[in-house]
Amino acid sequence: MTLKKDLERKQELLEGLLFDFRLLQELASNSKEIKDQTEQLIISLSQARYELEIKSSQLDNILIQNRKLEASLADTEKVLTRSNYDLELAKESIEKFADQNEELRNLSKELYANKTETEVQIFTAVKDKSSLEASSLSGACSLLSECCVSSPLSHASSTSSRICRHT
Repeated sequence: MTLKKDLERKQELLEGLLFDFRLLQELASNSKEIKDQTEQLIISLSQARYELEIKSSQLDNILIQNRKLEASLADTEKVLTRSNYDLELAKESIEKFADQNEELRNLSKELYANKTETEVQIFTAVKDKSSLEASSLSGACSLLSECCVSSPLSHASSTSSRICRHT
């Protein structure tokens, strides 16, 4: 009997060991799954970290480009402001030149009218002088011919005084 009890006890012990062994196997299997999952998570995290670094680098580059564009925009705004100022000055100059041009045009018309009037007056004066000279010469010639016929000396003095008065 002792042998039987001994055997039963050993049987229970073996069954307990077998149960423990199964638990250990299951635990080992669970540990392996946990280990595999942990390795998969580590790989995923590493990949996510790598992608985050790439996105962070891209974001830094975009921020640098944004700063450059803002600086360029500020420079362009300064140039545009200066150009608008220059344009306003040019418009003011054009207006002044247009006013001066109008004044010069009016002055030119006035001078042309004065020139024409002066030319007419000169032409009239020259014509009057020519007709006066012609009449003076004809009067002098007739006086001279009268002088020659009548007393030459008395008429010459009276003719010369008439000529002097006429001119």
